[in-house]
Amino acid sequence: SNRVFDFAKAEEHIVSVSGGGNDNDNDNYLYIDPYVYNKGKLSVSISSYNKVKSRSKLVKIPNDNNKRNNYAMTNQVKAKVYVYKGLYGVRYIGKSIDVL
Repeated sequence: SNRVFDFAKAEEHIVSVSGGGNDNDNDNYLYIDPYVYNKGKLSVSISSYNKVKSRSKLVKIPNDNNKRNNYAMTNQVKAKVYVYKGLYGVRYIGKSIDVL
């Protein structure tokens, strides 16, 4: 209910994306800089992940036998991340981002 009933306007943060990947649970994530509320790795939707992926040239990082697909971005991509207050005041970062 913290997310569902939160109708407040989100804070916007502009970040650089340095890499990303997906793991065996189909969780898509991006590495960002600067950190947003002490988070440098964000879980994002597949559509947001694909937007970033299409704007950058990806270089696969060698597999470290943990069934993860990690990529480094060779073209710098900027993204707008949204942080919400939450109904109970527990801040959270939205899964949707805007690629700039």
